[in-house]
Amino acid sequence: MSKIIHQQDIIERQIIAMGIARFDIATRKKGGSTLTHDGLYLTQLWGLIDLLREQNSAGQAILIRPHGEHGMTLLGGLNTARLNKLKVEGFEPAIVVQYGKDLFQAWLKHDRKLDQATSEKVAKCLAERAGVDASTTHWDSYGYLANFLIPAWLQGEEQEAWLVEDSGKVYSAAAELLSKYCLLAD
Repeated sequence: MSKIIHQQDIIERQIIAMGIARFDIATRKKGGSTLTHDGLYLTQLWGLIDLLREQNSAGQAILIRPHGEHGMTLLGGLNTARLNKLKVEGFEPAIVVQYGKDLFQAWLKHDRKLDQATSEKVAKCLAERAGVDASTTHWDSYGYLANFLIPAWLQGEEQEAWLVEDSGKVYSAAAELLSKYCLLAD
């Protein structure tokens, strides 16, 4: 694996843009075995960075998600056209991580914390609007942690997860999303 610099400020920007106090980190091995570090605070992450670097160098993916109920939805498998469509329609991501030549994950920040059932429904609704596979989007989905390598076994070739946007803002259609788009549609 090639060496990358794990700049603390980039990792911190991703987490701060999520607007959450606690998060879960997972390391996933080829073959599906996953080890999680649940309910971390940002200050606790720095004590794990050397271990995460070591695991990443050994071919493990490093992933992140908000801990517990939260107000975020992760959409993966976006290309530039789908990402731009979301933005034009008022679903501007709080965070965008690029993980391939034209592959992106977008974290959308809602205007409130969502319970698990509502979050699941909203995730499916947003995936359908974005034109991505709704079966891979769940309330508790993990996304790539920026500045770590994505092992070749996941995508065919090794890639780095790049933080390309981190506004941390709630998307402009958030106020109408629940009533207009997701909760009224079954």
